[in-house]
Amino acid sequence: MRNKCLWLVSLMLCLIFCMPGGLATEPEPDIVTEWPQDTSATPAPASTPVPAATAKTADNKQSGTMSITLTFTGDLTIGTNYKAYRNMNASIFGKELKRQGNNPAFFLRNIKEILLSDDLTVVNFEGTLADTVVIPGSKRGNEFLFLAPTSYAETLLPNGIEMATLENNHVMDFGEDGYQSTIRSLQNAGVVCANSTGAGIYEISGIKIGVLAYQTFNGGYDRIYAYLEQ
Repeated sequence: MRNKCLWLVSLMLCLIFCMPGGLATEPEPDIVTEWPQDTSATPAPASTPVPAATAKTADNKQSGTMSITLTFTGDLTIGTNYKAYRNMNASIFGKELKRQGNNPAFFLRNIKEILLSDDLTVVNFEGTLADTVVIPGSKRGNEFLFLAPTSYAETLLPNGIEMATLENNHVMDFGEDGYQSTIRSLQNAGVVCANSTGAGIYEISGIKIGVLAYQTFNGGYDRIYAYLEQ
């Protein structure tokens, strides 16, 4: 019973753990889906502030030293499973979103001050940010495909999330088009992206921090080590 409650709470807070679904055994045609045009559930994007150095960083700089505080979280998913998108108000996320005044950043409220107090917060972004998507035939049998409107990217930086890694089992839920839409949405919102082919570079007080991300399903560490040595 306790595990069931924790699962429900995690889903409501949109900090959803990975649950890869089974692939369809037979190739199936793609399905085109669109987010419902419900402006009440998708507030207009907020302006993106320029992150400032923390008080700790500024104080250390005056003394001739530099201390940088980094925060790395686990998986972060915003939105809901695509199967619920047509009736968002009936989904767990939709009901909680409505209860929270249609503010998609509600799940960050209790940790916002912590994330804003460091110099860089990195999340593992699981899911797709897109307003229109194509579900690949190979994904038709998956139980979970996570989707959110592109405007939801605007909730991250103002709440202290500056970088997102994009290497996990849900980042390709809607194929290459969905993946590219996710990258564009995050970058347009001022969030730096990192994956296996492009380092995310974030600069704070003249110090550049580079991050690469890799998938390690079924191991694969030897392959990653060999790639890094090249």
